[in-house]
Amino acid sequence: MRCASDSITIRVSSSANERVGSQQAVLGQQMSAYYPTISMSNSLSHQPEQHQRGNDHAADAFTSQAIANMTLYNFGKREGNVQAARETLDATKKRTTRRPTKISCYDQQAYYVY
Repeated sequence: MRCASDSITIRVSSSANERVGSQQAVLGQQMSAYYPTISMSNSLSHQPEQHQRGNDHAADAFTSQAIANMTLYNFGKREGNVQAARETLDATKKRTTRRPTKISCYDQQAYYVY
């Protein structure tokens, strides 16, 4: 059987894990600026048969293109965004590790007061 402090601790730790997970996603998005962006396009064209001047077969044409773009230097903006995301993630982790202890203490105080 679980007491009230256990259920509060479980709920707070699960929401804390969600906050840490979302901050890790933000850090991943900011880190993606270090990698190139690749865009690809393909096209296929088909020309039907033509019966002029002895040309009796269809013609197919396939073209493919790949383009890689990468920002080499943007005057520290990328690095600043990544560092800010790292610091926010660290602060979120530290905040979430302290919170269950505080709630447990408050819960015990409330229990003994009544």
